[in-house]
Amino acid sequence: PLKIMALQRGSDQIARTIYKKVAVVETHFAQLIEHFETLCRTDTKFADRSDALSKQLQMYGEEETPGIQVALKAISECIHKQQEHRRQLVATIADNITSMLKEYEAVNKEMKNRVAEREKLKEKQLSKQKALERVQAREATNAAKIVSIVPGQSCSWHLRVHG
Repeated sequence: PLKIMALQRGSDQIARTIYKKVAVVETHFAQLIEHFETLCRTDTKFADRSDALSKQLQMYGEEETPGIQVALKAISECIHKQQEHRRQLVATIADNITSMLKEYEAVNKEMKNRVAEREKLKEKQLSKQKALERVQAREATNAAKIVSIVPGQSCSWHLRVHG
């Protein structure tokens, strides 16, 4: 019993540690995913606005003198290239980082479920062990009562039952 209790305490400590880690991951990963998704939406809106600015610069440049037209076209192309780069970064964040975080979050939930299932099995086994110990204790008590009822007499009934 002492050895079982020591193992149980160690197992309980491991389960508590896993639950704490899972809770930390659940809290922070949910927030990280939310922030990355917000960043992606914000950057996409910014890229769209920058594209509108780029087009407006091109349209304005078409009505200006050749020198100003070249300068505005260069600025417009620079803005457009920056936004294409921004869209690639957003796609990378959305495809790789956010999906990895969601995948890890799913693995984390699976680990939590496994630990919970293990704890249920352990509790079930422990209750069976306690029930067995109670039955054994009752049998020992009953045997002691039988012996105390008939002290000093031969157990002829024992011979008839078992003989």
